[in-house]
Amino acid sequence: MQKLPERLEFSLSFHASRLAMALRREQMIALKPFQLTPEQWQVLAVLWEFDTVSQSDLAAITQRDEPSISRMVRTMETNGWVERNIDKTDGRTRRIRPSNKAWESRAELFNA
Repeated sequence: MQKLPERLEFSLSFHASRLAMALRREQMIALKPFQLTPEQWQVLAVLWEFDTVSQSDLAAITQRDEPSISRMVRTMETNGWVERNIDKTDGRTRRIRPSNKAWESRAELFNA
C-alpha cells in the first residue's frame, strides 16, 4: 500500500472519516440479512428507547431532514419494521412506533 502523505497521516479528521466508513461498511454487512440499512437501524434504536415518537422528533434525534425520515419510515412500514399512526391530539402529526417484528428482532439486531 502506498504511504499516506504526511498531512493526511497526522489528520484526525481524515482518520475519523475512514473509521466511520469502515464501521458503516461492517454494519451494512451485519444488517443485510434483515434487509435494513444502518440509518434504519438507528431509527429502530431510537424507537426501542422511546417506544413512540413523532416523525419530526425522530428527524431531530437522528439529525436527518424530515422528507428523508418520511421516506425512510414509509419504507420501514412497508417492510413491517414500524407502525405509523396519526396523533390523536394533533391530526397533522404522525407517531412512529416499533412493530411486533421489530420488538421480536431487537436482541438479534443489537448484536448485528
